[in-house]
Amino acid sequence: MGKIVGWTRLWLLGFALAGASMSWAAMDDAYEKRVQSECGFTTYPKLCVQTLLGLGHSKVDIPFVLVNKILSETRLPTSNIAKFSYQLATPEAHSAHLVRDSCDMLMSMSLKQLNQSLLALKESARKNKHDIQTWLSAALTFQQTCKDLAVEMTRYFGTSMVQISSKMDHLSQLTNNALAVINRITPGPKKTTSGRGLSEEQVFPSWAATGKRFVIYVKSGVYKEKIHTNKDGITLIGDGKYSTRIVGDDSVGGGASLLSTATFTITGDGFIAKDIGFENAAGPKGEQAVALMVSSDHSVLYKCSIAGYQDTLYAQALRQFYRECDIYGTIDFIFGNAAAVFQNCYLILRRPLGDSFNVILANGRPWKEYSRAVVMESSIDDAIEGRGWIEWPGYGSSVLKSLYFAEYSNIGRGAATSRRVQWPGFHLIGTEEATKFTVANFIAGTSWLPSTGVIFISGLQ
Repeated sequence: MGKIVGWTRLWLLGFALAGASMSWAAMDDAYEKRVQSECGFTTYPKLCVQTLLGLGHSKVDIPFVLVNKILSETRLPTSNIAKFSYQLATPEAHSAHLVRDSCDMLMSMSLKQLNQSLLALKESARKNKHDIQTWLSAALTFQQTCKDLAVEMTRYFGTSMVQISSKMDHLSQLTNNALAVINRITPGPKKTTSGRGLSEEQVFPSWAATGKRFVIYVKSGVYKEKIHTNKDGITLIGDGKYSTRIVGDDSVGGGASLLSTATFTITGDGFIAKDIGFENAAGPKGEQAVALMVSSDHSVLYKCSIAGYQDTLYAQALRQFYRECDIYGTIDFIFGNAAAVFQNCYLILRRPLGDSFNVILANGRPWKEYSRAVVMESSIDDAIEGRGWIEWPGYGSSVLKSLYFAEYSNIGRGAATSRRVQWPGFHLIGTEEATKFTVANFIAGTSWLPSTGVIFISGLQ
């Protein structure tokens, strides 16, 4: 199978943050009151007011203006990296260029989400609220990922990396404000379909017939490939999760950036994979090594194998559904900010390096503030310690207070909760709360999964 061509490099260099020169005097009273009211609910109210200064009349579409502002400022100050890289030793220059390339890709992905959000706002903010929230949250994830990469490289490129980090902070603040305003919009009625999905005999019945998807059949074999595609509507069909395997071995330990370690990266929406395996064979000594990176909205992986060691599956962003998949790893082997549901999947622990211990969910450490993970209606064996969850070394109490970890109706020798952590953000939840994390509610799956043909359970069992 040949490579699928991925994203186009986006060179957007330089930026300037102009100070707001308008004042409230330029606005009518109704608009001033509306701006003050809307911005009062945001995380960064001063920036929100600055963004809206000078527009001056009450009919302005505030959510549209806020998102458009993010779009207009999504520019990456990477020129200094190229300018000074020749002064560094070869390994350091290589690492800096990896940051630049990764951030280029992330900003391209962010622009896509922002453009979609603007179009949805123009059509109807109420009708498209859930989509807009998803897309802006994805843009925020891409901004933060770029910042994380830049922070790691600050010691080599102090000035230019600080510029990138500061720029991502500014974009993140704008995006947070837009999300806060959109969160207050009353949503329209949800689209739903009935039932538990299709029967076994009906799985994927109309891929080729509809003519709307690009279908790739990959016959049995081991393919040593590195694939990145941003094409929408791709369907990948193999001969079995262990018969058709796409294998790579790039790793952070081998000198690659985290994003560039992925054997298979999909950033196009509507991706479907069935009966195929994705593998990173770098081994435990390779440190972080991604087998599959998914930033595809409305993506489905059905009867797939995803195998690696540390950081196996990067469910980076957007709405994802995994059904009957086998996922192998050692440390943090499922991570990312996606709204992802795993149904009838096996999470399989491999032996870590030396005296290390296994951690399934990176967000379950927790890695950052506002981490969220729910384990429900699952079978947990005694490989899981009684406390269930573990702190990330060096993080303060604010992380433990802001997280949301929950368990509901699990079975097995590791499911007992009497010894679980006593953190403010850990919860043993009931049926009403658990319903929020079902396919129907968490990823709005009943509105899009039926068209993929995959079997799914929309609610609690």
